[in-house]
Amino acid sequence: MGGGVSVVPDFISIFGDVARTSPNAGQLLSGSADGLIMVACATACATWIQTLVRDLCWGAPARQAFSRLYLAVGLLYVLCGCAYAAYALSLLHFSTYVLWTARDGPPFAGLAVVVFALGCGTFWQPLRTEVYELLVRIGEGVSAAAGIAELLGGLPPDEVIARAKATFRALPLSALTVEHLARPVAAGQLRRTSRMRALLSARPRLRSTADRLSANAHDSVSSRQSARVVPTLAACGLAQSDGPAGAEDAPRGAPSPPPDRMLASSFASLHADGELSSQERLAFSAPALLGAVDAFISHSWHDDPQLKFAALQAWRREFVEAHGREPTVWFDALCIDQDNIAAQLPSVPIYLAGCKSVLALAGPTYFQRLWCVLELHIVHQMGGSLDQIFFVPLDGEGERTVGTAGAQPARAGALGVEHVRGAPAFDVQRAAASDPDDQARLLAVIEGSGEGLAAFNEWVCATLLPAAAVRRQAERAVGAKLAGVSATRQSR
Repeated sequence: MGGGVSVVPDFISIFGDVARTSPNAGQLLSGSADGLIMVACATACATWIQTLVRDLCWGAPARQAFSRLYLAVGLLYVLCGCAYAAYALSLLHFSTYVLWTARDGPPFAGLAVVVFALGCGTFWQPLRTEVYELLVRIGEGVSAAAGIAELLGGLPPDEVIARAKATFRALPLSALTVEHLARPVAAGQLRRTSRMRALLSARPRLRSTADRLSANAHDSVSSRQSARVVPTLAACGLAQSDGPAGAEDAPRGAPSPPPDRMLASSFASLHADGELSSQERLAFSAPALLGAVDAFISHSWHDDPQLKFAALQAWRREFVEAHGREPTVWFDALCIDQDNIAAQLPSVPIYLAGCKSVLALAGPTYFQRLWCVLELHIVHQMGGSLDQIFFVPLDGEGERTVGTAGAQPARAGALGVEHVRGAPAFDVQRAAASDPDDQARLLAVIEGSGEGLAAFNEWVCATLLPAAAVRRQAERAVGAKLAGVSATRQSR
């Protein structure tokens, strides 16, 4: 053990003996240190310039840009640390070098250790995340706008709102079929597949969207939300209903059910690959007014379509019974032109704000999909209340009652208890997207729209998932009671 401790001093002593025998060793060592510093600066500058060019020309995802910048800083510090160590060795054994003397050797050695450690630290992901979230907390207002601006695609808020008003669509829930809820054969045709890649190809490079969002921000509902300068219903010029979805008569501008012939021909219009064309899908919906649609359907394509359909139909029946009319919904595959995703993607936050509630079909994979959790995050960032989020559990019991439509908000959750037991382990970085570019950019949206990823994980674990357990337990209690009543009747 003692021999291992003396390895470094022995090496320095041997190096000094060898260096003193060579009259040019000091100059060689110092020249190597100078060369290392020049290589470090050149490498860092080249990486920074490459990152800047890629961002300006191709709109590189923010997380990738930060990773390259951290790499450049790390290489700069590591190489500079090695250079300072060379300076220290040179001064300690040759006494002088240009303006420095042997007394400067120990300070150079200490500087070498510190700089080298900082360089190694930049390669450690947890430390990078902590630093980024600290910066986010310092400038929360601007970062919140920048995060949503990342999703808005660099467009001015006024233009996004105008586009959203022109393209907002909805359909009666009765028009939705199992086939519509099934995962498409060509996964790239729907919005959660490479939507960000499509957006990047059409993204204009204008002035900072974060600044324009900040300049156009309206008053928010609380002092905390005032820092989140993003478009809200008030900013969109919309009137939001105070009551639950469907508490009033059919809203003006809501679409009427499509003709029966459209439903009857839905199977006949299938292509050879089993998929409806983009225009055939879009024909199921009709233009609608922002603020007049009952629910935004948030779901995972990886969950069972039969369970999703059963849960939606149970919710629909109770809605009709309570309000005497058909609920209108926004559903991505039927309300977005799949041939023009890039142009409509920036309007998704406005579409969310234009619906009175969010109907989350919380199946086994719901919180494993990045687009699903992002939709809930957008509601939170735009000043929406958790009372607007209605979870519908998918557990094979969709035909059983799921609670009075509009009467059980997010406080009563929806995921099964078995899902919630793992709540402390939830990590948004483990949530998957169908395309790597989507995942990098969507994580950047969450990182920049609040306190960072750690705070978002805490929000999901402390608010959404525990509340889901309460709802799930209530569902099971209702099911057990109904089963008991049924058994009693049969015994008679």
